[in-house]
Amino acid sequence: MNYYDTHPYTNVKIEGFKIPLWEEAKALVLESSKRVPSIRYVGWDVAITADKAIFVEANQHPGHDLVQMPIHTPDKVGVLPIFRKYIDI
Repeated sequence: MNYYDTHPYTNVKIEGFKIPLWEEAKALVLESSKRVPSIRYVGWDVAITADKAIFVEANQHPGHDLVQMPIHTPDKVGVLPIFRKYIDI
């Protein structure tokens, strides 16, 4: 697995980068979440275009295990132990 401080193609520093149209993207996801309230855990894919946020898809079983990135957590353990407390994985 590779770890990048900067984007490998643009050389933009990743930490601290402000995602454009973040508030619009959040509003899109929050509104979309009301469409099927019975699905309570969703992974949202949103694309940021030059002028707006667009909905790509919703994943009922998103890869919650993909965030198991110990290098990004303060204790270098990762978040899987937290997920295991709440989700049968």
